[in-house]
Amino acid sequence: MESEFIDSSTLLRDVGGNGGYLSIVRHGGAQDTLTLDFMKFFMSPYGQSIYYDGLSKAKAFPKGLTLVDESLVIVPTAWDKYFKTDKISFTGLSDSNPYITFMVRSLDGGKISTIKAEELWKKYLTGSKTDAINEDSFGGQWQDAIMADWNDFCRNRGWNVNCYKYPQQDDTSFGG
Repeated sequence: MESEFIDSSTLLRDVGGNGGYLSIVRHGGAQDTLTLDFMKFFMSPYGQSIYYDGLSKAKAFPKGLTLVDESLVIVPTAWDKYFKTDKISFTGLSDSNPYITFMVRSLDGGKISTIKAEELWKKYLTGSKTDAINEDSFGGQWQDAIMADWNDFCRNRGWNVNCYKYPQQDDTSFGG
């Protein structure tokens, strides 16, 4: 995504549904803390209840079920049919979410990102002394690995390689 408010080197995109992943654009210090605090509030039962109340009053609807335990969220009665269905559900099993295999373990099975994922996760979770890495290092190296597989990924789907910068447009129709 590109915007006047986000540095062009920042890779930020909604994962396309209620997968449980939220993004924070780093602005530094107090702003990061405030943003994280807001996200904790927003994803709380109280925050989700306020959000749903606001959507309902604006005659808008959520794009998916809440990730918060539904019994703790006040859902507008007009949405009962939507929420009380066996056709749509959120299991809470994040390991079976296709996003995990698609972007956390590799870029859809890409050669470079598959190899790099194992190395980075080991260093991040169990590394010590010289082989340990922090969040910034992990994020930078992971973005490099994803982007190394990106051109093949797009070519295999007939997508433009810059489609992540313009999520509102057709994947194939813009320059780059």
